Amino acid sequence: MKVLLLVFSGTNNSFYVCNELKKEYQKLNIETDILRLENVKELKDDYDLIGISYPIHAFSAPKFVEKKIKELKIKNKHYFIIKTSGEL
Repeated sequence: MKVLLLVFSGTNNSFYVCNELKKEYQKLNIETDILRLENVKELKDDYDLIGISYPIHAFSAPKFVEKKIKELKIKNKHYFIIKTSGEL
């Protein structure tokens, strides 16, 4: 299995979560790549699972994330979302 984690993270909280998830996947011998969402132009077709991680902005995904996901056209893939927030 091969996993791609796409991350949008201004303060690196979402990036930290993805790094921790990658460590857990590695323990299970699951190959995992982490890419910054803003640097991705197109998706390779060799991933079995795609994770999308971002911080909550006004109770939703940042507009950039919504736009970028539509542009990437994730089709015929299993995917999941990791939403982070920093409440006190």
